[in-house]
Amino acid sequence: MQPKALNQVEQAIVDRLLAMCPKGRKMEFVIGGSAAIMLFNESIREDLHDLDVYCEHHKLLIDADRKLMPVDVANNTYFWGQINIGDAKQSPVLIDNEFIKIRYLSPETMFIHKTDSGRDKDIEDVAFLANYLDSHAILKRMNTLKKFNSYESWYLSAENLLAEIQCQYAQPITLEMIDLLELESDDAFVLSRTFGLPQFTLSPAPKQGLGARL
Repeated sequence: MQPKALNQVEQAIVDRLLAMCPKGRKMEFVIGGSAAIMLFNESIREDLHDLDVYCEHHKLLIDADRKLMPVDVANNTYFWGQINIGDAKQSPVLIDNEFIKIRYLSPETMFIHKTDSGRDKDIEDVAFLANYLDSHAILKRMNTLKKFNSYESWYLSAENLLAEIQCQYAQPITLEMIDLLELESDDAFVLSRTFGLPQFTLSPAPKQGLGARL
């Protein structure tokens, strides 16, 4: 099967990272930041000015030409908030050949990460993504991050995410949306009250979760 033809943004990313790869060694990257959003919809930026990437073997990278696009390389396990390498290695693939493999964070993942960051420019990106993404798909993606994080940290991010979805989509949070997170019953009860859903009925025998410790 022939590899797909790359558009201008995709080719610029591939060329920039290839320039950093040592000869004879296939390198793997994960793209985050604005570049990941541009891979989803390049209309968010007029031009690609820099790259945020994760590279496990970052010490092998070379970068002799400083005139090229700046690249910020992360190498710690939790390199973008709730996103860690165990999860990121399941991200979509841009290119995979004998020289390089490049993955990029999905738009739903970027919505979550940008919400977590909470800077003005990040919330602008969240507002852009909200025009294209389904809120239920974002919550399903948030659910998958649970196993890669401490429950307490994940729960706080999930609560913040629900509040941001309520704001960006101008819609009330529903029990169905909370159910997508597959919370422990006591924590689902707490969130239902937080978002004004008193009709939620607590299970007679709630499992242990964050709410049980509040």
